[in-house]
Amino acid sequence: MQYEILHTRSRNTVVIKTSERPISLIAFRELIQEAGFPDGVVNIVTGHGTIAGDALSSHPDVDKIAFTGSTAVGRKVIQNSAVNIKKVTLELGGKSANIIFSDADYENALQNAANAVFWNTGQVCFAGSRLFVEKRIYDKFLSDLAEYSKNYKVGNGFDESAVIGPLISEKQKKVF
Repeated sequence: MQYEILHTRSRNTVVIKTSERPISLIAFRELIQEAGFPDGVVNIVTGHGTIAGDALSSHPDVDKIAFTGSTAVGRKVIQNSAVNIKKVTLELGGKSANIIFSDADYENALQNAANAVFWNTGQVCFAGSRLFVEKRIYDKFLSDLAEYSKNYKVGNGFDESAVIGPLISEKQKKVF
């Protein structure tokens, strides 16, 4: 899930612009209300980036933007932010790599490589979805990783024994 966190000039409020599928942030909003935060201190905005994100990143009353997402959208955030020269922090695109050498603790590397990509059903911006394995162990590691992964239970997200749960969208399903 991608978030844009924007701080307004009043320095005591936050606006969070969620992805188009804001499931976890809607629950977070309820926790904020339950914790007793005053109205308007934490604001959650939903909607498409081309509308809501552009409006927030170019708005003159927004001091700072922190954005996690694609490089293309990061460029757009920079362009929009340049109008009023606001502070910008970007965490953009790319793949989180796991590098496995032949002298690694083999079982630990195998388990961690699988967990890195399947954690939270692979729906995190830092999922270990790129794997570099030393040529000497590549074939065995790949075969063992496929076999190890077969042991992950696919099921309902409320089933604590399930490792692979529901995906947020059809697009995520195709990527996964």
